[in-house]
Amino acid sequence: MSLTGETSRSDGGGGMGVTKGRENAGKLDRHASVKQLAAQGLSTTAIAEQLGLSEGTVKDYKKKALVVLGVPLSAREKQIYDFAAQGLTSSAIAGLLGLVPQTVELHRHRAMKKLGVKTAAGLVALHKSKETEAILAELAELKVRLMNMEQQLAAVLKSKY
Repeated sequence: MSLTGETSRSDGGGGMGVTKGRENAGKLDRHASVKQLAAQGLSTTAIAEQLGLSEGTVKDYKKKALVVLGVPLSAREKQIYDFAAQGLTSSAIAGLLGLVPQTVELHRHRAMKKLGVKTAAGLVALHKSKETEAILAELAELKVRLMNMEQQLAAVLKSKY
């Protein structure tokens, strides 16, 4: 413990110590720097040299940045993502869309990279979670509409009686 009462490591109670907090702040700064330099069009090698990081680290940060930034899927990537999440094979998707399986694989790979998913199972799980989120949002909207209708009905009944 320092004179200020701060510890330099985790306090054991699940809290974050000063050193750990500084490490995370440093990582956030590096992530932001990588995103900013990549947006300026610098190559992975140039970013690594400028920030004193390995190229592998820069590539990892760039991959994470894609997910964090929510890079949108192209229309074709979204279409293939939806089919793949239903369990269709690349050959089946290719047949439905009039493409060759290699083209489907390319779009599937790009979609998975943008979404930060590494496996087909992860793709399915992500799709299901997004479907669930959409259903819950629609349910919340319906609840609000129902409450409004109940209030209108109560007002009508109150005015008649």
